[in-house]
Amino acid sequence: MNINDIITPEQDPSGAMAQMVADLKYEDIPEEHLEYAKKDILDELACIIAGTTGPTVSTVNEQVREWGGTGKGKILIFGDNVPTPFAAFANGTIARACDMGDTHNKGGHICEWIVPALFSGLGMTDRKISGKDFLTAFIAGAEWGAREHVTVHLQYHTTITPGECAGPRYATAALAKMLDLTKNRSGRHRVWPTAPVRFQSNKNTTKELPWFESSTAMSAPTRSNRSLWQPKV
Repeated sequence: MNINDIITPEQDPSGAMAQMVADLKYEDIPEEHLEYAKKDILDELACIIAGTTGPTVSTVNEQVREWGGTGKGKILIFGDNVPTPFAAFANGTIARACDMGDTHNKGGHICEWIVPALFSGLGMTDRKISGKDFLTAFIAGAEWGAREHVTVHLQYHTTITPGECAGPRYATAALAKMLDLTKNRSGRHRVWPTAPVRFQSNKNTTKELPWFESSTAMSAPTRSNRSLWQPKV
């Protein structure tokens, strides 16, 4: 196979990962894992509260307000109602601002990318999202992130890739799970569109750009619902 060859879902490991996420049910998750997930989410909410005073947060919020528009997204803590991509932009920044989120030894940061994406995306569906739905989506995304990073033997925050280099994919997976998307859309044998990997070796800049994962997590399910697919080459 050449680098420019189009690959099939059967050849793409993200297909198996998407199937894992689509198949996961709340009832299948061990109780101890559910309890750990609850504590992890609460820990990240504490980081979000602390992050509201971060050095870039006010600037980002001002930018979002300047863009204007109305929507079903909400900037956490501040309460502004804005379009969901703008909410993700702001919430992703707030969540990462104090750099105190959870850390998987080989999986890097998990909560900092998934939690703001899920809260930002709550307005993307008219279906009522239960606590069980939220927990299942969070665990599905966290499982994707940990598996991918462990598989590639990621060493946390090397000079080549930051610990959250798969953040766009597992944030997307979590949001797609919460929105109840299936692995395939409209009978097409394609997996969820996944966001591109972001490589960023400058740690300071990485901390200033945490919105990338949340923002791309918003756009992927939206494209999927509208049958807008990005060619895989």
